[in-house]
Amino acid sequence: MQQSEVGTKNFDATSRGGERFTIKTVNIRTTSTGTFQADDFTKQRFDHLIVVRLDDLYDPVEILEAPWNVVNDIKRFHKTMGAYNVPLTKKNLSKFRKVFQNI
Repeated sequence: MQQSEVGTKNFDATSRGGERFTIKTVNIRTTSTGTFQADDFTKQRFDHLIVVRLDDLYDPVEILEAPWNVVNDIKRFHKTMGAYNVPLTKKNLSKFRKVFQNI
């Protein structure tokens, strides 16, 4: 995986195969991701969402991955922000693949 060039919109990294990854980092107690731009879901602008969940000391607790179709199904519009986010409920988290878990 390579970091995207400065100024790239809608995704943060790309794989060697060209897949686009958006990465969101949250505290383990956070109930949703940060926002995505409102037009991010009018067409597929990334292929995978990576969620890095950190503890209060900023140590990684787990890293989760979901393909775009899952993210598109569980996204929620945040009226105040005028953008989408992904609620991190138990039901939604069960749809992610665990890439890393610090036990």
